[in-house]
Amino acid sequence: MASPLLTNFLDIARALGEHPLDAKSENVATFIQSELRPRGGVFNYNTSIGCLADLFTGKLNFEAASEFCLENGAPAGRKPNARAIETVAPYAAEHISNCYRIPFTAVPIGRLPNSSTAFMGIKAPIVRVENREAMVVVPGFRLGHRPQGIEIDVAASLALATFARDDFSEADYEYLDCSRGISGEREIRAYRGRDRRIFDLDEVDHMLDIFVQGLALALGDGMTAQAPNFRGYKIFDPDQPRML
Repeated sequence: MASPLLTNFLDIARALGEHPLDAKSENVATFIQSELRPRGGVFNYNTSIGCLADLFTGKLNFEAASEFCLENGAPAGRKPNARAIETVAPYAAEHISNCYRIPFTAVPIGRLPNSSTAFMGIKAPIVRVENREAMVVVPGFRLGHRPQGIEIDVAASLALATFARDDFSEADYEYLDCSRGISGEREIRAYRGRDRRIFDLDEVDHMLDIFVQGLALALGDGMTAQAPNFRGYKIFDPDQPRML
């Protein structure tokens, strides 16, 4: 079961709304209580996400990836994972790349009044290099929500602020949106950070502060939060040099 103490960066962008720099912590708290309350019976897209590197290198074809998804993972999520692969596979075949696997990332973003730490999670499984351009790839396989406008800008800014260091300092951000389109079926849209309005580090810090304040309000209003499950995540040390 997911914990609001480890919030996906796409959900943070959603919580901040259409005016992220002027977002109110009270509105963020309302969003968290409505949308991020732990629920049972959920599944994740880790099975399909794990196929991406081999799809982009051409080592795995669509049929094999789809079959893998239909045979592995939580039963409730097998068909959705296969549908996600079906959506992203043609794009991957058109963009064969050198790929480098990277772990999911959990970034500490603030301390809460109860002394626990709030983390932002980013599921970016690969850095792919195509025509000498490096991109941190973030798959958006959720079916129910398609990000729009400034929400994509915020998400790109959060991801780039996380990875714009060391070996990834020159890497762009690529968000592969495979959610439901106008047709009602999954459709793929690819977004690059270079095409977005990228917020600077001070603005990112400000937005994350607003989110953490909203999370503190939600928890103070009685919302429960179990310890986050960091399985599969690389956790950045809060004491290491400035991350965000």
